[in-house]
Formats: sequence, structure tokens, C-alpha cells
Amino acid sequence: GAYDGTFSYSAYMIFSFTVITAVYIMTLLFLKYVAQVDTSLMKNYDPGKNEVPPMNKQQKLSLLLFGILFVLFMGPSFFPKGSLPFEFCNKLGVAGACILMVGIACLLRVDGKPFTTFQKLVSENVMWPVVLMYGTAVILASGLNKPELGVSLYIKGLLTPVFSGMSSWAFLITFMGIALIFTNLVNNTVVSAIMVPLSYGFCMDLGLNPVAFVACFVLFVDYAILLPSSSPCGALMHANDGWLPKKYLYIYGSIALILTFIISLGIGWPIASRVL
Repeated sequence: GAYDGTFSYSAYMIFSFTVITAVYIMTLLFLKYVAQVDTSLMKNYDPGKNEVPPMNKQQKLSLLLFGILFVLFMGPSFFPKGSLPFEFCNKLGVAGACILMVGIACLLRVDGKPFTTFQKLVSENVMWPVVLMYGTAVILASGLNKPELGVSLYIKGLLTPVFSGMSSWAFLITFMGIALIFTNLVNNTVVSAIMVPLSYGFCMDLGLNPVAFVACFVLFVDYAILLPSSSPCGALMHANDGWLPKKYLYIYGSIALILTFIISLGIGWPIASRVL
């Protein structure tokens, strides 16, 4: 539908769950009937032999805090508009909810000991290289997208003749196809930070919902693995030659990217354009 300036987390969850489930099903069907992966080594595997220990107090508390955080995230989508819970969750926002839960976690004690500390959180549980990389990319992209610099207008001027006269589907396939290529050559964070703002103008010109567009966009743009520079996941996969040969990474990685691209447009776009 047309973009009305709102965003619903519940609608996005329905969209993402549906599309990701379709991706999993298509991937399993491909591995079974096309790639015919040998699974004979798993024939005698019995998951019941692996005993899972019961959750301790810290794990139960973590699960409770995560549940509260989920409610704070989804509150504006579930609570009646104008109600006190709605207003609280809506004004708190995503960042405020995260800060609130971190503060509560730092104040709690389990068996007389702190559940966690802020120092422990920032020193052991934050991937600072990823945070700094993403922050740098966003800052640079925000500078490039400033109208007074003219960079985004210049790029849009180059792309406008390419997309002019295209149908909506032709634009979706072409623009996202370009993004799919670049996200595997350049860091995916940089590609997203630059191309998402550019897509907004084209979406509004073509009457497309920009939120639905970005929802489909991030499904495969964040799935960049063909080069170590593509993403942190790509770097991790390329660094493990022992259990993941490069040959399989390039072959099956490319196939997975293509499948995700097709499903995100063929299934994801009709759903996203209706529910987001």
C-alpha cells in the first residue's frame, strides 16, 4: 500500500517470519533435490542423547528481561492507541527501551552478586569493531547524502535515466540487483547506508512504499558473504578454510544469495507492500 509515514513492528515481524520461512524451505528443497547433499553421517544421530542442563537463575532472569524488552518494542503495535502503555512504549522508543533494560540489569542482584555491570557489558559483550565500522559508515553516508554537497543528487542524476520509464517491478529488480552485486564487493553496511536514502526518492516518484522496499532490501543486502570485506560474517566464513572450503563457499553462497534475492522479491515484496 501507499506509505503513510508509520511503521509497525508486528507487521514487520509477520513479513520477515513469512519470508525467512520461505527461504529456509526453498534452501532445504534445493539441498535435498538439486545439490543432493550427503546426510548419511547424520542417520544415526539421536538428539535425545544430548542432555540440556536446566536454566540457572541468571539465564531465567535474562529470558525475563528479554521478554520485557520485546513487549516494550512491540507495545506501540499491540496496545490500544492513546492508552497509557501505548504512550509509554511509543515515547520510550527502541533506544530508550534498550537503555532502560540495561540500567535495570545493572541494578539487579542474584544470590547477593550483581547480575551484570556496565563495565562488563561494554568490555565483554559489545562488538566494538562492528559498532565503530557501522558508525563510521553512517556518518560518511549521511555526509554524502546532504543536499548541499550534491553527491546524492549527482548519483541520482546518473541513475534517473536508467530507471526512467521503468515499471515498478523492473525498478525493484534492477535497483536491488545492483545492490546485490555491490554488497558483495564492498562492505554491506556502506552499501545500505548509501543506497537506502537514494531509494527513497525513486520509491516516492514511482508510488512505491519505501518501508516495504527497505524491508525487502535488507533481507539479501545484509547477506553478503562472497568476499571477506563484504561483512563480518563473510570475514568469519573466509577465515575458516578448515571446515568451509572456498569452493563450497562461492558455489553454495552464490546460490543462497540468488534464492534469497528471488524470494525477497517474489514473495517478500507482495507481502511487504500490503502489510507495511
